[in-house]
Amino acid sequence: MLVACGAGSKPDYLSAEEFCAADCARWGECFGLTGSEITDCRLSCLRSGWPQRIRQEVLTAYSECLDRLTCTAFDNTEIRDNCFYDAFEGAEPSDACAKFCEAEVAKAFECGYRYGISDCLKYNCGVVDSILDEATDCVREPVCEEWRACEDAVFSFD
Repeated sequence: MLVACGAGSKPDYLSAEEFCAADCARWGECFGLTGSEITDCRLSCLRSGWPQRIRQEVLTAYSECLDRLTCTAFDNTEIRDNCFYDAFEGAEPSDACAKFCEAEVAKAFECGYRYGISDCLKYNCGVVDSILDEATDCVREPVCEEWRACEDAVFSFD
């Protein structure tokens, strides 16, 4: 949920903790989870690590989409995934993402891949800048296979 606090103020985005709390509270509302089950859900969400890797504005847009769903739709993985992809792909490019994509597209071309800037921006700008900075460092790998392996490790949610 975006909240403006006056002219020129920055919107209030959800942190990873707030996203997990809101998501698990919704599971509780829709499917009768108890307090301890909601707590377990929240802790599991945070331990997974993925919300911390996603930009706060993406988590907020994702949460807002989920809030608009009926409980039946909320329980549908494909519908939840579509909410996530729409939020992720709608992220405005940060400076770190623009820098990453410039280096990424050049390296991809050098390694025989055809990958445009617009696709790079669409599919990568939803992650936090620290991950994009690490991925930008991967481009320095001299061997194409090492570059790909480095990026796979950086972008992995495992």
